[in-house]
Amino acid sequence: MGDTALSKMKSVLGIDGHEVGRRIRAALESRGLLVALTAYGREQDRRRSSPAGFDAHLLKPARYEDLTRILARAAGGEG
Repeated sequence: MGDTALSKMKSVLGIDGHEVGRRIRAALESRGLLVALTAYGREQDRRRSSPAGFDAHLLKPARYEDLTRILARAAGGEG
């Protein structure tokens, strides 16, 4: 598995979580796995994650099973 980043979706220094995702995705040059970790779980929140560069959207606290499924899928395993 390549680079993996979990990003807490919180505004920091005036930058929202989606902008953080876009910047991380640009730095990874489309490689790797980028997972949003957030308290926002409405459908419109989930829809905004993908265009911002996130591969997955997890509600916090993230369940161990959900995290391992996403990591296994990224590693090419089942999940």
